[in-house]
Amino acid sequence: MQKHNIKILLTQEWKKVLKEGIKNKDDRVKLSEEINQKLFDHVFEQKSIFAKYCKGNIILQQNDYGVNFDIIKPTIFQRKTVPLQNKLPNFEINVKCLSWKELLSCKVSLGSLPVTPENVVWWQKNFYDESIKQFDREAFQMMENSITKNNEITIDFNTISELEIYNQLINEATKLTKFRDKNGKIDLIDRDKIVISVDPNIFNKIAQVELLSNRVAKIFEDNQYFVSTIGGFKIMSNPFLNESKAIIGTIFSGFGSVKVIAVNVGKIVALSEDMAIYFEAACVKDINENYPLIAIKQK
Repeated sequence: MQKHNIKILLTQEWKKVLKEGIKNKDDRVKLSEEINQKLFDHVFEQKSIFAKYCKGNIILQQNDYGVNFDIIKPTIFQRKTVPLQNKLPNFEINVKCLSWKELLSCKVSLGSLPVTPENVVWWQKNFYDESIKQFDREAFQMMENSITKNNEITIDFNTISELEIYNQLINEATKLTKFRDKNGKIDLIDRDKIVISVDPNIFNKIAQVELLSNRVAKIFEDNQYFVSTIGGFKIMSNPFLNESKAIIGTIFSGFGSVKVIAVNVGKIVALSEDMAIYFEAACVKDINENYPLIAIKQK
């Protein structure tokens, strides 16, 4: 689904509900939850940086109470003495359950502006974008807090070259590809499942010497903070980092979801003709402690 298609779809839907609302003289109109969620999910997947760290943890179920994530369980091979005669092990699904605990809401008065589909869509897309920024800002604060001192590296970015920064990122990311936990449940991590996000200034330094793959970068240029690759690893600019200059993780490192509760258009108060747009969403986010995270900080 392309960026302009979302705008077209939203405009078409709002034309329908606004027309119906005027016909019925409704004080409030809204899109269906299904349409709201479908469109928001697409924007969230494209624009949320934290979502890149959550991509491998599939949502099994999302309802009014919370979200159930399917935690991918790697295949473990066992020795058999007689082929085809041993009992098969019971099938297992590892599930992570998170309840909706955080609410985001915003209300904007349209004042004397006409309530047109175009005006409503502009504000709805703005709500989407701003709520995703807020989600990412809080998620990366949580992620940084979860990284232990043993997994923190300090270097002086002011005194090393762009090529040295590149090599440091590649070396640390390569270490993750060799990761194997003590129980053998995680046995190596593929390069395409590693995610690197860096401070925008660090991203620019690498880009200036053309160390980023231009071909790959163009494929992702519609993303909010620009995704490319270095050494086969995904890398993106991340303005939500705090003390860290870079975080290296995997597509299994996080859990995250946003449920759109309401996008309503209606009168501010019963006796007024002034109109407002209201947005409300619930969020969940957490860190998967089974997978390693590496933080690189300024020395």
